[in-house]
Amino acid sequence: MFATIQHSICLLLLVGLSTLQQTHCRPNIIFMFADDIGFNDVEFTAAELTQNTENPTTTTQTPHLNELAFEEGVRLQNYYVMRMCSPSRAAFLTGRYPFRYAMSTHLLQPDTAVSLTRQMSLVSEEFKAAGYATHAIGKWHLGFQSWEYTPTYRGFDTFYGYLNAWSDYYLSKYGVVIDNVQELYRDCRDNEAEVVLQGNIPDDFSVYRFRDRAIEILENAAAAENAEPFFMYLAWQSSHTPSQAPDDYLQIYADEFAAMSAEDSDNFENYETRTYMQAQTTSMDDAVYQVTQKLKALDLWENTLIVFSSDNGGAAGEGDNFPLRGFKKTSFEGGIRVPAFVTGGYLSESMRGRILGVDGEYVHAIDWYPTLLEAAGITPALVKSNRKTEPQVVPQWETDVDYSVALDGVSIWPLLNGDDADEEDGERVAALQQTLRTRLLVLDFVNDEINDVVNGSLRIGHWKYVKGLGTADLYEGDDGWLWGEQFTHFDRDIMHRWGDKFSNTDEDNILGCDLDAEIINEYCFSTDEGCLFDLDADPCEMQDVSQTNPEIFSTMAATLQALKEQAPSDVMQMESTQLTLDSPVSWLPSGEDAFWSPWGVYGDTMFEQVLYENYDALYGNQERVAEHQKLMQTNLASLHENLLPQPYLESAARISVPLPDMKRLNQQHPPATADDDDVQRKQVRPKKGMRDDDDEEDATSSMVELASSCNTKPDGLWYIKPTAEGAVLPVVCQNGFTMLDASLNFDSLASYLTSVYQYGDSDKVIYGTDCGDSNGWRDWFTPANLHTKFRVARDCESCEAGGIFGDNTGYYMTNGYFCPVMLDIDGCSAYKDLSGQMQPDVMCNICDDTDGRCGAGDGREGASLFDTAHEASWCDCWTLQLSADHKTTDTHAEYCQDDLNWRPNVVLDRTQCTCYQPLDEESMTYMVSTAELPVVSAEYKSDIVDTLAMYVDDLIVWSDEVDSGTTKHDCHRRITYLSQQDFLYGTYRITECGKYVLSEDISVNFNAPETKFSYEAGDSPNSYNFDDFPWYPTTAQQESGLYFGVDAFWGSYSLGFPAAITIETRHVELDLAGYTIEMDYEFYLQQRFFAIVLLSTKPFEARQGPVDFGRDDVCNRDIAIYNGVLGRSSHHGIMGSCVREVEIHDLVIRNFDTHGIQCNGCKQLTIEDVDIGPQNVDIPVRGRYTHGRAILSRLRYLVDNYGESSLQFANRETAVTVRELADRLVEQLDMVYYHVIDGVTFDADDAQWQAAKQTFLNPTGWMDGGSSYGVLLNGYGTAVVNIGRRTTDTFEITLRNVEIHDLAVQPYEGFWAVTPTEKSAESAAVVHGFFFETIDWNPMNGHVYEADTGIYLGDAYTDLLFASNHFFEHDFCPLGSLFFMDGLKDWAFVDGTNVFSHAIGLELRCGSDIQSHSAKGAIGVRIDGVQHFTLENVYVHDVTNWGALGSDMCGEYDQITFESGVDVDADIQYGYTGTKVHGILTDYASGSMTDIRVENLESWYGSANAIAIYKGSDVHLFGEIDIANVVAGSQLSKPEVLQLTLPNATPFVCSILIGPNSEFDESPEVTPSVIPDHALTVTVSELYGYDYCEKATRIGHIDRVSSPQILRGRSKISKSKTSNVLSGELLFAIHQVKNAVLMAVVSIPVVFAIVLYFIYIRNAKQQQQPETHHEKTNFHLSTQYGSF
Repeated sequence: MFATIQHSICLLLLVGLSTLQQTHCRPNIIFMFADDIGFNDVEFTAAELTQNTENPTTTTQTPHLNELAFEEGVRLQNYYVMRMCSPSRAAFLTGRYPFRYAMSTHLLQPDTAVSLTRQMSLVSEEFKAAGYATHAIGKWHLGFQSWEYTPTYRGFDTFYGYLNAWSDYYLSKYGVVIDNVQELYRDCRDNEAEVVLQGNIPDDFSVYRFRDRAIEILENAAAAENAEPFFMYLAWQSSHTPSQAPDDYLQIYADEFAAMSAEDSDNFENYETRTYMQAQTTSMDDAVYQVTQKLKALDLWENTLIVFSSDNGGAAGEGDNFPLRGFKKTSFEGGIRVPAFVTGGYLSESMRGRILGVDGEYVHAIDWYPTLLEAAGITPALVKSNRKTEPQVVPQWETDVDYSVALDGVSIWPLLNGDDADEEDGERVAALQQTLRTRLLVLDFVNDEINDVVNGSLRIGHWKYVKGLGTADLYEGDDGWLWGEQFTHFDRDIMHRWGDKFSNTDEDNILGCDLDAEIINEYCFSTDEGCLFDLDADPCEMQDVSQTNPEIFSTMAATLQALKEQAPSDVMQMESTQLTLDSPVSWLPSGEDAFWSPWGVYGDTMFEQVLYENYDALYGNQERVAEHQKLMQTNLASLHENLLPQPYLESAARISVPLPDMKRLNQQHPPATADDDDVQRKQVRPKKGMRDDDDEEDATSSMVELASSCNTKPDGLWYIKPTAEGAVLPVVCQNGFTMLDASLNFDSLASYLTSVYQYGDSDKVIYGTDCGDSNGWRDWFTPANLHTKFRVARDCESCEAGGIFGDNTGYYMTNGYFCPVMLDIDGCSAYKDLSGQMQPDVMCNICDDTDGRCGAGDGREGASLFDTAHEASWCDCWTLQLSADHKTTDTHAEYCQDDLNWRPNVVLDRTQCTCYQPLDEESMTYMVSTAELPVVSAEYKSDIVDTLAMYVDDLIVWSDEVDSGTTKHDCHRRITYLSQQDFLYGTYRITECGKYVLSEDISVNFNAPETKFSYEAGDSPNSYNFDDFPWYPTTAQQESGLYFGVDAFWGSYSLGFPAAITIETRHVELDLAGYTIEMDYEFYLQQRFFAIVLLSTKPFEARQGPVDFGRDDVCNRDIAIYNGVLGRSSHHGIMGSCVREVEIHDLVIRNFDTHGIQCNGCKQLTIEDVDIGPQNVDIPVRGRYTHGRAILSRLRYLVDNYGESSLQFANRETAVTVRELADRLVEQLDMVYYHVIDGVTFDADDAQWQAAKQTFLNPTGWMDGGSSYGVLLNGYGTAVVNIGRRTTDTFEITLRNVEIHDLAVQPYEGFWAVTPTEKSAESAAVVHGFFFETIDWNPMNGHVYEADTGIYLGDAYTDLLFASNHFFEHDFCPLGSLFFMDGLKDWAFVDGTNVFSHAIGLELRCGSDIQSHSAKGAIGVRIDGVQHFTLENVYVHDVTNWGALGSDMCGEYDQITFESGVDVDADIQYGYTGTKVHGILTDYASGSMTDIRVENLESWYGSANAIAIYKGSDVHLFGEIDIANVVAGSQLSKPEVLQLTLPNATPFVCSILIGPNSEFDESPEVTPSVIPDHALTVTVSELYGYDYCEKATRIGHIDRVSSPQILRGRSKISKSKTSNVLSGELLFAIHQVKNAVLMAVVSIPVVFAIVLYFIYIRNAKQQQQPETHHEKTNFHLSTQYGSF
């Protein structure tokens, strides 16, 4: 629609404006000439030839041309060119028949002193004169005897290509035969400059070079300010000889070539040539696609018009013109009727998908000259270029001329310009259509002056006259048929045998050719009289009808003869224009690397003088011209009046009907055959791009009648249409009920449901209502009403009444399947008592709740309650029968914490189906197009058809009967160019396979505000009052499904945009093309959870992550990312899950907050030649700012519903409204925004600013989360849990030539809090907010409680958590399943409540961060569970951890449990590990490391391991391993170390650590195994720590381990920063009675302090001497490794 509006506006503006004024809206024009492409060599013409979808007429693959022609273009059905290259190109450029300038007889060769005359204007010269930029690319072949005949002297600003008829595809050399030897000379020019090609394969392939030049021109046009429109003449070399093509394209046709060659070995060379031609064609198809994609990427598409045409028919032995007769160089249809279409965004929207020619119109190449000028608003002025090498030389033919040669072509623009025409335009269109149906078209004309013979071909209406070149010997190609085994009796068998092979069929075709018809007078073309064909009855020219139509025959013959009076002398046959080696001019290049070049002087051009004299005689004498025109008009009038049938004289105002939906065309029935039992009922859908000419009949036959339900249908599989506006639905009809079987076509069924959410997991996928939808079956299924009956069908076999609810029964699932986290191992509710049950869930598939144990209530208010006295485990299943009126509870506490709840559901495995039946009087019938019939999944076809012997309606379309779709090769040939325009409004979702290429640097700032926010103006960038939040998906984007989640509170985009690019399908290449893609700094601040590239549809796997991202996990494969820079990101550079066959190479990944690359459960991943780092050290905000931004949609929902409601928080004087709470949070967020983005400062005593700084601002700039990584590779599932707990489903990962550097982290320890639930004091739940975040219990970061009393103080964010918990009590969805604050309500709302009191029952869990992630410190490479990994030439350096010591409030916390099954493995993670540094870490992994270098690792307060090979690892070491400058505990003195107790271990350093296995007796197999190669060398230097690994627990020799104390004030310390050591006792002792005794630490006697001081001095002096590797003395304090 936009294109149509823009187009119409431009047309209005073009009227009456100057050239300069018109420039900004004139269309760009691209004309593409393919070379020697036959009628059946492209799919968009081949697709129209037959309805046989099983046996298409061509095997040549041109999907992109096909798409442009069918979906975005107008196809020209009767389109003609000349029979050879030069004449066709001349006809296009001049708009005149080639015989008018003596170029129709022969091809131009360099030994002929003739070129395209300068006495004719060219369309390029018209565009140039009108202010267009003009460019020629590719083949010229119009002569070059002097520079004046080359492109840049003929109206083109630029030229890149070759001048001759053909050239070597790689070297661009053209040859002539001299003394029986072909001499090759170079022929490639950039403007006039010579271009030497090296023949690099495949880079120098001409198709690639021409494509790249076209793209370069487009990029320059897009980048230029006030750029003029352009006219581009793009003349592809494909698919002309010689036989050369890249191997990738040849491979497509390798099998076909082998089969043909084996069957007919005598014609091996012909088949080989054909294969090359097909490969060249497909390569051009890709190139056309890449050019059009670049137009779209550069925002040029909407104002560009494109024409695609072949220059002549396919050549004998190479091209495919099926079913037309003839080939290149003949004037039969196969030589001159070729594929063509018009496309581009400038083309009227109403015209796309149509055909010009179905009503008899025929178009010629000469028509483009006036057509394109009219499209651009330019009146033809017959302008000619005056550029010459010697401007002062003015030949006679440039001065003494008072005439011009008129155009032969007519503008067809009115027919391409759409249907919206006023009365005057409508009359012009009608007249034009009649002209195009009845005009005389000179298809060929040869004035053989030597033999005094006129030959040629004419078309008028449906009559065609052909007169050959005198004799069969002179006529190239014998009879000219290219198809049919029936023609093998001719001597030149290849003319007849190869066509049958190439066309892949000799069946009847849509053109109406009867290939078995009797051939009449087959050699008539070689006689003096010629032939007459009726193209309506005989489009393949098999029967000469001259004897039965003598008057027409004689009139057309006379007309051809009369054309001689308009023809100049045939200068190409003149002896004076024929050059030899003895000619006085040096036309032949000299030297092996010489170039074909202009050799003559323009002023001496002989052929121009001859033409000038001819033109003066032909056009200078106006009386003679008038006399000849009168004769021609008489002949035409005779033909029009007496000989043409009436339909050709009607002025019908139509062109064609629109095509069917392209996406439906792959979902079609095979054609009916004579063997079908019910052939009359079979509905055959049109093949892609086909149009049935019998419109009325087609309109009836393509429509079918469908019922709205199964009420009156026999049992079986049918299509129904439940509502007038709804989709067609495949269903099983059974006993008058309609069985809703989701396995048939889930998408169709889902369109009738009020919401859809995927539950379950990979082995049991279940769909039900989403969290915001509490409907039962009656309301969930939208066609139902109060009168609808519901039944259940166990195993989807028979619709039966329920045991309790009868005809009001539907299937439901229990909360064991729809609560994302509250699950136990067998799917049952986490808190359900399973004691005494031998086989939980065993009855789910065989029994339903006939006794009402799981719910006996009825009604629509969710009143159903299970019988607790008879609770059965099988209530927790997906086949529970409940009332169709039952509704799901939305009370948060009941939802997942209290036993069982229910949701209506469907499954895909046919274990259960719900049935329905409306009232009989509600049944309707609808007429539906067969194109609307959805494909039925064939997964259970055998069960339905064979096992159940179910009747299947003939209309049913099974998925195994339709095209399998796009192949991998198809994918890799698609190229899409991405520009900044693609990243304005949201994540670029790659949902279709192909290659995606950046065309410029990308700065990501999605949905940024149109006007910059101003603090002075009072703007609020974080306001909840926006209809569409800046930087978030808009409402329209969410409702469209493009970016679903923010307002629904679940889904892939529920935290905003997760990535710049998501790769959501397989077979994808992402080529950064040397460019950078990164977050704009403003967006970086406002979108705190983000990856530059996400290898999935969503950030985490099902039931993982901080919110419910959905469960539709997509495991993609065959992905490549390379050649550029992934820059600033608030989380990841690249994040992936469950992908395989991934290549990441030649990248720089830098300026990320947390991870360079993370991949969970990935397989066959290669990371090669990648530089990762630095990590951001100027992060402006803490993790809590992430939560503050992410809460905005919930905040809006909260204020909209409860804004004026008030709350009285504990320990505060006044109540506050919800709106005031929200406004306070927004105000603080805004302060941070303006401070960070604009540098706004606030008063130091401003309370809100102080609170904002405390809560949100990051004072150090270092990442405050618990862990950071260069590369993180772990098993399936999130890696935020403890190390060693995600170790499955990952293998074959390679890191080669990877450098990881400058990682920096400063974790702030966070604490989990656990409180009892309301259900019982024995049950407990973890306190979490919306996003799995914790309350900030650490007083060094947050101040939510008073230090000495533990009473509630709160902050802007925590207040809103409690407000949400209060008001969303009965609104589950905005809270989500992770949210739990119930146990702290008294603390927040009852004055004086101490959060650490026994009444609250709070228990703390240490060792995490604010996001509840297990703190692991800074890690270069982490490899969890990867089998068969390879690390080769990996360099890790400059990894720093400034994190402070951990609190001991939780003791050693060696058994902290973050999630069931993922507790701490004490052999890997013991005590507080947020202070650690690892260069490389492996656990439960197998693989090898070769040539590893690790240096400059530093932990201020914790351990540092260059390489750690932990439990479950099996690692081989090869090559050289170099380790240097690894520092543990750099900010601790030895006295401080002596006082450390767990959870803070003595800072430990190691080069290559072999970890312990404390469970050796039970699990000896997980003891780490390290096998060094015999040639391995390990070099270790400069290790610093207070404990180290002994020989038995490491690989390699360590010369020395020194104390970090000696580094103080020296350069070995990587960075300087003020120490900030936390003491857990001081933090928390005042809050709990049980720790009161620790208060003594605060009052240590001064004397004892002095003693410690002297001890410190003594030890410090001792440490001045470096320690060597001897038995340790005073280092036997507690370590994290028991065996040391």
